Amino acid sequence: MPRVSLLLPLIISVLACCAPASLGQNLSVIQQQAAANSERHYPVFIVTDREIKHSTRGDDFTSTRSSKMSYGIYTPSIPAAAKVDLHDVKLIGSRSEFLDKLKQTGSGQIAVFVHGYRKSFDGSVDFAERIASTVNAPVVLFAWPSKNSYPAYMTDECTAEWSSYHLADLLHDLGSRFGNENIDIISHSLGGRIVSWSLRVLATQNQLAEPFRSSLFFSPDIDRDTFLAESPFIKHSCSNVKVYLDQHDSRIWISKVLHGSPRVGTVADATRTAQLTKMFQFDTSMPSHQIPFPLLPIALHQTIAVSHVGHN
Repeated sequence: MPRVSLLLPLIISVLACCAPASLGQNLSVIQQQAAANSERHYPVFIVTDREIKHSTRGDDFTSTRSSKMSYGIYTPSIPAAAKVDLHDVKLIGSRSEFLDKLKQTGSGQIAVFVHGYRKSFDGSVDFAERIASTVNAPVVLFAWPSKNSYPAYMTDECTAEWSSYHLADLLHDLGSRFGNENIDIISHSLGGRIVSWSLRVLATQNQLAEPFRSSLFFSPDIDRDTFLAESPFIKHSCSNVKVYLDQHDSRIWISKVLHGSPRVGTVADATRTAQLTKMFQFDTSMPSHQIPFPLLPIALHQTIAVSHVGHN
């Protein structure tokens, strides 16, 4: 048996997510942005294809797949608890009611967040809440049924591909109600693959009349050559695309070893990497496999600004 197979449980175990990072921006800019966003804080809107088990103790958002989409809203208690309290998640009966409540926020912009591998439901809600606390827009969490287990990386990969069709449906619904030009897509790690797959689904089904405003890929765990091959329709699907990564990300390196091929951001082939940087914006200042929660407003602002320049 190959050595990598013997070490598979060990090397998969370091593919977990970490704490927030910094894009190296000036602290005063961060503080000003945080002060501006603290004036209005939206709840987290949830769309999930996890199976939900109901009991007298509350709702259990399992790691089992469900063909039925469920909707909810997470509004943290005041003062907010250190951990997500699932009692603060209120289910919504239907997709139309969910879209109506999203519309009632009065926001013209929507941020969609897709989490990565090894995430529990409450862990994904926590990440979405961190995003919601910094960006001045409602955040829609797409909570796909990750197994939240170190050895279940390949299981999560299969589930991620299955869930991409549900994300495509969600993006289509949001675009139909709010306009694609008002939607930003934020993904982390394996979540980037779900976004890429869902955009392909929309494109092949001719359900993408207009591009989404932007797509931000943080530490994407995506095959580099596949991403390069799909880059024309990804670029067509989003007015602006930016990739944030650390070229020495140990988790992405391990993914490269497991898959036997470079991931987005690895530098094994400078020519192909250069082809990608010509297609999309790249920021390689990430210190590790992380999401820069406090600086997301700046990241979105930079992406939108570049998008506007490109259309002038």
